[in-house]
Amino acid sequence: VAIGDGVILTALPLSAPGYSVTAAELRILKQLLCGSNLSGAAAQDGVSHETKRTQFKSLCRKLGVRSQNELTSAALTRILLNLTAGNPQRASRGDRLFVELIHEFVPKARTFLLSGPSGTDHRFIDVGPVGGAPVVLLHSQILPDLRAEDIAALCKHDLRLIIPLRNGAMASSFNRLGIDAHLDHACEGIGLARSHFGLQRADILACISGSAYGLE
Repeated sequence: VAIGDGVILTALPLSAPGYSVTAAELRILKQLLCGSNLSGAAAQDGVSHETKRTQFKSLCRKLGVRSQNELTSAALTRILLNLTAGNPQRASRGDRLFVELIHEFVPKARTFLLSGPSGTDHRFIDVGPVGGAPVVLLHSQILPDLRAEDIAALCKHDLRLIIPLRNGAMASSFNRLGIDAHLDHACEGIGLARSHFGLQRADILACISGSAYGLE
């Protein structure tokens, strides 16, 4: 079962209206829900135990709980109830085209559709081992081939390639953007890649014209 960050954040029982959960707090919550302890979570992310402890205590305060058991129980119950009560939106034709193309040409890839702070939808391709070190690929105007040997190399080196698609890529229809708006769209996609996957930082691999967005 894949549960998106939006579902998790919507379901969390925050103890005060002004509270919001940071990307780092969401990351520690996911790690705890998946069975890690604070020491294990710190080792996974290459940070100190004290850093994870601080994030954990902040999240507990926002959710009004006092222990790891209370935290995971309250969060998981609300997430699952929210998930079963939700009404999934029907994908548009453009979204279906994107998913069908990816499944045809990159059968082992995962696809995501996320909405950014501007209200714009962003599409992502996610390839390689789920537990691998994340790398955000900023592709050229034409998405490069991802062949079997490329995916084998990602698995060999334990890398997870997250690709935010540029405006118009693999879409049957789209709004044409000016240079500045196109740049804003790409940067928002990079920000979404970081927040959705709980990355405090992300290594960027910029390919040809994608370098302009990487530098920005």
